[in-house]
Amino acid sequence: MRKIAILLPVLLLSSFCFGQTADDYIKSGLEKCQNGEYAIGLELLNKGIALNPNIAESYNYRGIAKQELNDFQGAIADYTKAIEINPNYAKAYINRGNVKSRLGDYNGTIADYTKSIEIMPDSDISYYYRGISRIKLDDYQGAIGDFSQAIEINPDNTAAYFDRGEAKYRLGDFEGSISDFTTVIERNPTDPSAYVLRGYSKSKLADYESAIIDLNKGIVIDPNNSFPYYLRGFFKNLSEDFQNALKDFDRAIEINPEFADAFYERGVANYRLGFKDKGCSDWQKAKALGSEEANNNIEQFCNDL
Repeated sequence: MRKIAILLPVLLLSSFCFGQTADDYIKSGLEKCQNGEYAIGLELLNKGIALNPNIAESYNYRGIAKQELNDFQGAIADYTKAIEINPNYAKAYINRGNVKSRLGDYNGTIADYTKSIEIMPDSDISYYYRGISRIKLDDYQGAIGDFSQAIEINPDNTAAYFDRGEAKYRLGDFEGSISDFTTVIERNPTDPSAYVLRGYSKSKLADYESAIIDLNKGIVIDPNNSFPYYLRGFFKNLSEDFQNALKDFDRAIEINPEFADAFYERGVANYRLGFKDKGCSDWQKAKALGSEEANNNIEQFCNDL
């Protein structure tokens, strides 16, 4: 009796496992992936596909699992298979485009997002992602068109405003850039990057006072980002407020000891304050970090040291 009591659960479990269908495995695999258990989810999806290799969703889900496990080529192969089974599977095109983007294949990415737009023209996500890929290829005008379309479809897509603002900045449309970053700030007043980039755009219009106010806000929200300290110090150098500029460059370098531009500008501030040795020392550090401009200053101002 004892042996029967032990064997019975095993037999029942075996019977249960053999009774699993492809849909059961796919559903279980998807649940595991949604819980972040991608390796287990992948095994279950493999079993589901082995039982029924003609379900497009199975390959899409398995592609997601492989993507999360950094098997990018395997993910692309699965998304491609899903598309072969269902050529109108927009999500598979989007997912394949995302992986291609991670691999730096931005032309391939744009092609996939374009196809998803043809299938699902009312999805702002495909336009937004395609805009990101266009930025990677320096096609800022095309990116602005995609972000604008994403916003038209979904006015709540704050990320599209942010990235459109960056694209406008790249094209020298600083007023347009300021407008977009202002929209981001209105919707998310705790986004430090929006304040910093709006300040950067304002500086291009020589509105340094307002730019510094934005940088101050960005620094309060995120005090561990070296860039706004550097930028604020740079504006202070332009205003010949060298003593206060030094404090910002010191903080930028404290956060990022390999910030070549911060060393360069601190050298400018020190030199202009009459601290020639310190200025030349900073330029030497900037030069070692790759600053050609620092090397020029060393040759011009530091030969007698």
